[in-house]
Amino acid sequence: MERMINKEEIVTIAMTRKNYDPSIFKDAIIEVAEIDYIKPILGKDLYDEIRTQYLADTLTVLNTTLVNTYLKKILAFGAVYICLPTMMIDISNAGLQLNSTEFSSPISSSLRAELAQSIESIINTFTNKLIEFLEDNEADYPLYVVGDTPESTSSKSDLIIDD
Repeated sequence: MERMINKEEIVTIAMTRKNYDPSIFKDAIIEVAEIDYIKPILGKDLYDEIRTQYLADTLTVLNTTLVNTYLKKILAFGAVYICLPTMMIDISNAGLQLNSTEFSSPISSSLRAELAQSIESIINTFTNKLIEFLEDNEADYPLYVVGDTPESTSSKSDLIIDD
């Protein structure tokens, strides 16, 4: 199923190295990012409207602005956050293995936690911008219910980081 952001857009928006392999961002990961980070903010009705329009390629001008200016940023960083464990650890037939190359070295758990917190902060900033935009333009988005967003916009995923 087509998502509101594609793998290449995630790399362009959220990754510092533009040659990063986008294949890590599976469709299921993007779907989880939509469900965890977008749907609770938009609410079921507005989320369903945007998903329906997106799939039918009939996004209104207002919803196009919403998707391109706000939602894609949240989705990009949400997908990266969700993928952090698999970026660091490979699940193979031989078991769990720390990703490393001859030109890299693994980072400490405290640096991994700092990175996760930084990404979470970016997600929260873009989420707050989205909420502010929707509240400032509530007449344009009648399906959005002001004040009906979750109390915390912090990440829904728990990233376990241990040495």
